[in-house]
Amino acid sequence: MSDTTRNRQPAGLTTGGQFATEPKTETGLLLTGPDPQDTAVATSAVALAEALGTNIENVTIERLPLAVDLAGPGGQLVRVSAPDGDTTVQLSFRARADGDAFDLDARAEWETPELEDSGYKGDATHSTYDPHRTADPDTINALVADITRQARVQRAFDTVLNNPQMDALPASRAPYEVVRVQVFVVEGRTYLEVTDGGTPRPRPVRLRVEDSGIVAARVRTDYGDITVTDPQELDRVLQRLGEQLSGSLGRQLPQQPGRSRLESLLAEGFGRVG
Repeated sequence: MSDTTRNRQPAGLTTGGQFATEPKTETGLLLTGPDPQDTAVATSAVALAEALGTNIENVTIERLPLAVDLAGPGGQLVRVSAPDGDTTVQLSFRARADGDAFDLDARAEWETPELEDSGYKGDATHSTYDPHRTADPDTINALVADITRQARVQRAFDTVLNNPQMDALPASRAPYEVVRVQVFVVEGRTYLEVTDGGTPRPRPVRLRVEDSGIVAARVRTDYGDITVTDPQELDRVLQRLGEQLSGSLGRQLPQQPGRSRLESLLAEGFGRVG
């Protein structure tokens, strides 16, 4: 019988606190299931592969630690990427240790050898930000459909509208002084954002495009954004954009009333997508 006294200690804790040298004495087999964070990452990789119709072997995964206030203890920034033809599609999201995957974003990027003389080797397009977008398979499938369509339309507009303007300018001015058409696809709907970079205070105008044509314009002003849907007012907005874009392209187009000039230019881009 020992003459030493041992204090009772809760199972799993060493005697003497966090700096104790004595290991715990209980033994046994601890059974655990799959790590929920690993499962969330694997699920996203499979969903991306299925959405793109590619093999899972073509998907790359990158996991980076995040600060506790961004995703909790053990939280990670996850990026999963896969090729889609000559475009690379990347999903990024935050994953908590419990497997909660949120803040899903998408990006598509491609090489631009036609712009090497201007100092650009590649370009990219991003999904619109939605802090409530989760990285579940259904949401991933819908988002990949949007970003791949967005990339195809953007590349078409770059070819016929954006890049010719950049080619005509010195490299130091090219990215700033063009009338750029930026494409966004959100939940299957297409939006075009036209920004005249040659003005002292560039203000983007976002156009909502449907099968029937341009149905609305959101104009940024000193007093906030204004949405224009009235046909006459919309015609005036689109006429001004058409004049800016054709002028920046250096095209001497016939005088066309209202929206006709802009729509004829945009039709060139949409015509390349099919």
